[in-house]
Amino acid sequence: MNKILFCSVMLSSLLLAQPTIDGVITDAQYSTAGTYTSGQNGFGDENDLGVLKFYADGTNIYIGITGELNSNNNIVLFFNFSGYAGRTGTLAGSGSSSTGVFRTSLTAGDYGLDGATLDMDVDYALAFNEGGQPTNLYLDAARYGTTGYLNSGYVGSSDQSGNSAVHSGISTLFGGTGSIEFAYKNDFSVNSNNGIEMKIPISVFSGVNATQTVKLFALITNASGFISNECIPGDLGASNLGNDANLSNVGSQDLFTADLSLPVELTSFNAIVNSRTTTLKWRTATEQNNAGFEVQRRNGAEWSALGFVEGHGTTNAPQEYHFTDAQAAAGKNIYRLKQLDRDGKFVYSNEVEVVVGLSAADYALSQNYPNPFNPVTTFSYAVRQRQHVQISVFNLLGQEVATLVNGQVEPDVLQHVRFNAAQLSSGIYYYSLRTADRHEIRKFILMK
Repeated sequence: MNKILFCSVMLSSLLLAQPTIDGVITDAQYSTAGTYTSGQNGFGDENDLGVLKFYADGTNIYIGITGELNSNNNIVLFFNFSGYAGRTGTLAGSGSSSTGVFRTSLTAGDYGLDGATLDMDVDYALAFNEGGQPTNLYLDAARYGTTGYLNSGYVGSSDQSGNSAVHSGISTLFGGTGSIEFAYKNDFSVNSNNGIEMKIPISVFSGVNATQTVKLFALITNASGFISNECIPGDLGASNLGNDANLSNVGSQDLFTADLSLPVELTSFNAIVNSRTTTLKWRTATEQNNAGFEVQRRNGAEWSALGFVEGHGTTNAPQEYHFTDAQAAAGKNIYRLKQLDRDGKFVYSNEVEVVVGLSAADYALSQNYPNPFNPVTTFSYAVRQRQHVQISVFNLLGQEVATLVNGQVEPDVLQHVRFNAAQLSSGIYYYSLRTADRHEIRKFILMK
């Protein structure tokens, strides 16, 4: 039998920056678990799948599904956790029934996904739908056991504008503890990065912990369980599959496989400042396929790469790393690590912020750079105590042509001043700093 190879992911533990749940699935932490590429469109233009993305940090699972819905159709996401005895074969047990996508009543008719077959065990499932309300997104959930449904029901709703909603009812259905957070940005046709995004604590799933793996499978169906020809992974062909579909043999070859295990368990990351030198230290508990860490610093709007520290590849032994930055500017500096896998994947760590001390030279008014300039240049200064500072620009006749600073300035912070002389003519100018006890002047040349 030809099989779909599902998306296997490790629920690894990482102390890293987390995705933002806003329905915009561009966060750098995500790895791509699968992509819908066949171009089939059985339920129309407003019912689409794009990309399935995944991230885990040892405490929570983050999933993004780019796409959109309309009417009463559903995007359904199935989970298969290693070590959990879920449902094999058909999704429901003998004699069970459903109303809507999942069974909610033992006496209802035979509707929903009862009878459908996947090429994997099914432990848990989520179904997202608009419910005929163009301003809402609704969530239903189901938990499966070896004989069929254990629980299923309604969880809660969010809006369609990317505002996240948190609902605790999922823990009752799934037998665990915690709340699901999800958001929906309903303009996939305008921006293909938008769709459904969720954060689920691992503790929500009864019988699951951070040492296990999970397989994911997504498809589109309607409220009566009629299955579209769109799914991730796989290509179901030009025709919709209908009710009681068998998805265990949908193509002539293996259609998709991905190993999304995150490679590094980062247990600490901190910075120690000594005068103008910052020492970064971090630890890992385990590493898998770890190429190393790019150290990055930001003391303005942009991040800059400072250097690279090689990793230990694959190891279960704790490792310690350090990096020294002796070139940081005085004032606030922010650091982060860009951990790179050997196959090109990467994730960012949490950020650490330090304040680098000022030296005696920092209290002087610096020479501008560049000099000569056209038409923009910068310089810096600092003061020892909070006080009023005035910085002005004068021409050769002593006439003031610009005031750059005129107000209270905080102490022991290196201040940067940017001067744009686009309105002035070429020539020699002076800029001066004046406080109650200090007056300094520097010459600079504007050359257009």
